[in-house]
Amino acid sequence: MLTAIADAIIIALAATSMFSLIYAQTDAHFNPLKSVSAGISLFLLIAFCSGVYQSWRDIRLTEIMGRYTATGAISACIIMLYLVLSKTAEDYSRIWLTSTMLVTYGLGVGFRFIYYMIIRKLRAKGYNIDDVLLISHKNHPPPTNLAESLEHSGYHIARQYIIDDDIDDLTSELALAIDQSHAKEVWIYLPLAESSRINTILDALHLQTANIRYVPDLFSYNLLNQSTSQIGGIPVVNLSMTPMSGVNLTIKAVEDRLLSALILIVLSPILIVLAIGVKISSPGPILYKQERISFDLRPIQMLKFRSMPVNTEENGVSWGGSDEKVSSAFGRFIRKTSLDELPQFINVLRGDMSIVGPRPERTIFVERLKQQVPDYMKKHKVKAGITGWAQINGLRGDTDLNARIEHDLYYIQNWSLWLDLKIILLTPIKGLINKNAY
Repeated sequence: MLTAIADAIIIALAATSMFSLIYAQTDAHFNPLKSVSAGISLFLLIAFCSGVYQSWRDIRLTEIMGRYTATGAISACIIMLYLVLSKTAEDYSRIWLTSTMLVTYGLGVGFRFIYYMIIRKLRAKGYNIDDVLLISHKNHPPPTNLAESLEHSGYHIARQYIIDDDIDDLTSELALAIDQSHAKEVWIYLPLAESSRINTILDALHLQTANIRYVPDLFSYNLLNQSTSQIGGIPVVNLSMTPMSGVNLTIKAVEDRLLSALILIVLSPILIVLAIGVKISSPGPILYKQERISFDLRPIQMLKFRSMPVNTEENGVSWGGSDEKVSSAFGRFIRKTSLDELPQFINVLRGDMSIVGPRPERTIFVERLKQQVPDYMKKHKVKAGITGWAQINGLRGDTDLNARIEHDLYYIQNWSLWLDLKIILLTPIKGLINKNAY
């Protein structure tokens, strides 16, 4: 509730301050009071529906920011659409609307970040903490970092109750354990193979008012974006999922299209110079098309500035050694500096690729590597990218594939808009010129 009140105040403050600043010396031809009230109501309605104001205890900061960003974007689109359809767009200052939205977003993000840090500091000192009674099996202890992970979310394991194979009568023992620990929550941590014991434990807890949660032991499996959800009212445990669905898919698509268009416009003089350089340095087309595998195993025609002779692969495709295939000094230059990759922003505009994501491989190599490299196919749960987490960490060219996949899966597991922006900003520093580039 505090966050909703803060958002309403932020919107009102941003709108009125921008109005006063822009129209300090002139008379405005509109009254913003009614518009601001409608904007606040619209934003709060969408925010409540999209879970922006649910408890922060069970979600990460990146998810908090992601939901807030999506709500702001949806609200802005609805406002703009209404102004166009109602033919009232000319009644409002575009500068005022744009500045109000940008200031509102900046203040909202800043408030959430500061508030989140304050909550974490308070929890580190023992405030805003819920005590948990953790029930586990003697043969399946919880991971050592479980307690630390829970405390970041506002939970403290006050006591751990360990059961064995003989659990016929737990009622009195569990009741005593809850009383002694003062626990508000009871968490049952059991592997999936031991799930038949849950009914026995629930029967023993039937007189208790504490919240009861089941925490299946999924840590022993190599999973990707594991989570829980409901489909048709049926609870579902998601074991290996793509993060690119729902709102995330929209955010990623908007990010890719906007940034790619901007980058292509800004770099257009450089693109023209590179195109001329390719044409002069060796005979053949300026752009080189190569089939690669992207999201959901879909083949794409990835674009590059051609750096090799046109007949390089007439005797077949070989893995690695690309530097030896380049014959011209200009070709070696654009490969070493990764300038040959710039046409892939066209692929991003087409929707074939993302700016950030795992680098795509050729079809023939995917068929080979999926049998040799563990979890290799999981990289195809997102669109292939021009740059990625692996690339800014030096894993380019003929580097260890297992390490590259580990970095790709880290990116997929931890994807957020902020991680994308971090990778994009670090790419010119760490990703373009690299000893492993080819």
